Amino acid sequence: MDSFAELGYGFCVGMVVTGILIAASPKDGSGKSVRFILRLFLLLCFLLPFAKTDFSQICSREPPSLSIENQSYDELLQEQLEQTVKENIKTQALEMFDDYGISPISLDVSIHISEENRITVSEMKVILSKEDLLRCDEAVAAVNQAFGVSLLLNREEEE
Repeated sequence: MDSFAELGYGFCVGMVVTGILIAASPKDGSGKSVRFILRLFLLLCFLLPFAKTDFSQICSREPPSLSIENQSYDELLQEQLEQTVKENIKTQALEMFDDYGISPISLDVSIHISEENRITVSEMKVILSKEDLLRCDEAVAAVNQAFGVSLLLNREEEE
């Protein structure tokens, strides 16, 4: 960045000096050669900072690093996949409960992804109100069958 500031400073000073000298130069035939030399001086004022600049620093700038310290990209992708699958399973289970007129207070899903990328639901915890807990048998059976897991049912805690 310093080289660009130096470039701008050199060019501005060169323009001022060249402008003054061109204005003071004669207008006849000898003035044309003086103006040519002054324009050449201006060009050199513009190019001189480039001659001193180390372009290897500009060209070899390292790409910005992400703030992922201990996780590899594969682990990060695996984590995002698990989160997405959990949300989809949770949405499907909530829709199934809703079909039976039951509104779970909370629903927590635990999954396992095997080496062969098979996804299995390992655990599903559901918290229901007292009224929903009394009439949830059909809904629980349907969710158990759909996801191949035994639901862990809990009753809403009274406060």
